[in-house]
Amino acid sequence: MKLGTETGLILSVDNPSAKTIMLLRKLTLLSIAEIKQRALEGKPITGFPCTDEYGAEDESMLLQSIKDARKNLLELGVETRIVIDGETMSEEHLDNRRQMLREIDEELEWENEVRLAQEEVDQAVAELADEFEEFGWWVPDDMSFLWDELGQELPARHPLEERNLAPMARCDCNDDVLFHDGKGFLVVHLTWSKTNVLPFPLFEEVECDSIADYLRSEYLENCELE
Repeated sequence: MKLGTETGLILSVDNPSAKTIMLLRKLTLLSIAEIKQRALEGKPITGFPCTDEYGAEDESMLLQSIKDARKNLLELGVETRIVIDGETMSEEHLDNRRQMLREIDEELEWENEVRLAQEEVDQAVAELADEFEEFGWWVPDDMSFLWDELGQELPARHPLEERNLAPMARCDCNDDVLFHDGKGFLVVHLTWSKTNVLPFPLFEEVECDSIADYLRSEYLENCELE
C-alpha cells in the first residue's frame, strides 16, 4: 500500500469541539495537538488503523477505517470530506475502490494457489513418469490452448461456466485434463467438440490426499491396460 500523507478526513471546521477532538484521538494515532493543527490548516486528519493481524499494511482496511470515522463524526454533527492522496472522494467512489482492492486480492490469492498447485503437479508427474515407463499424464509447456478449449466446449448453464480454472496437466490415453480452481483439483473429460449439450463435458472433483496418489490410481485404472 502506498498512500501519501494526504489521506484521511478533512473537517468542515477549523476549530473542532472537544468531543470531536476526543473522538478523533480514539480513532487515530495523532495527538490532540496534531489534530488541532491539521484542522486549523485544513489538512487531512490521518493515522487511521491500516494493518492486518500480521502487521501488514492493508489499504482496504484503511479506507474502511476512514469511512467508519466519518460516520462517527457525522453522528456528532461534524461534516467531513474524505481525501485519498489529496483527492476528494465520495463514499461511493471509496466503496468502488475497496471493491476493486478486494477483487485484486482475490486474484492474487488465486494465482498463488494455482502456482503452488502447479508445482505439486509438476513434481508428481515427474516422479510417476520415472515409476511408469509409459505414464500417460504430462505437463505441456503452453497450456493456454486447453484453457481456450474448455471455454469453447462449455454450454450455457454448465456447472463450470462461472469457475476460474487453470489447466495443470493432460492425459494422452483419454484426453482428460487436470485443472485447479484455486481451491482444489478437478478433471474435465473434454469432448473436443464445440456443440456440447448438458451435462457434457463431464467432470469430477479430485478427492485424494495427494495429487500424485490420484494420478497414479487414475493411470492404473484407465491407461495402463489400453
